[in-house]
Amino acid sequence: MERLAAAYFPGYEDYLAGVAALHDVEVGPPPGTPAGVSATLAWMDANGSELKARLRWSQQQFETAKAVIMRTESPLTKDRRQSYRRALAALPPDWRALALRVGAILSEYADKASRYLEDPEARRFLRTVGRRESFVFDHRLAVELGLGAPRIPLIDEVLTRLSACQREDFKTSLARAQYCSNMSPSR
Repeated sequence: MERLAAAYFPGYEDYLAGVAALHDVEVGPPPGTPAGVSATLAWMDANGSELKARLRWSQQQFETAKAVIMRTESPLTKDRRQSYRRALAALPPDWRALALRVGAILSEYADKASRYLEDPEARRFLRTVGRRESFVFDHRLAVELGLGAPRIPLIDEVLTRLSACQREDFKTSLARAQYCSNMSPSR
């Protein structure tokens, strides 16, 4: 996420490193399984004063981080979309725009892509990561909230921002997923 933050959100790298770290906080589930967004948000609320002091965040930065983390919920059901929409609407426009873009990028590239690498359907999934259709909801929501069309990079652009090693890892993961899906008993 560091390279993406530097490329797409210059000046926010430290803040976004904190958001990404909070997003990955393990709150209750067994090791190796993703933390639930609602558990993470509840933990953040319960520890808000300490977190804000430790990270040197304002209340606005804290609420923005929570909105970003809400976007990583998967699946993003209708109710979850409504909660996310309300969280974004409560932010000032500049922070709202930041949260919408960061949330879409964090969810798509850092969260979804890494979570499904071992899934038998990963090949199909990885071929959809970072495509225009992945961000239809984000674009509609941005227009609805008066933000205009957000600039959310598609996969080809994101891959150019990664290190050679990270690009190779993505390609290796795609090849491994293809191999595993070919070995799947359902084929």
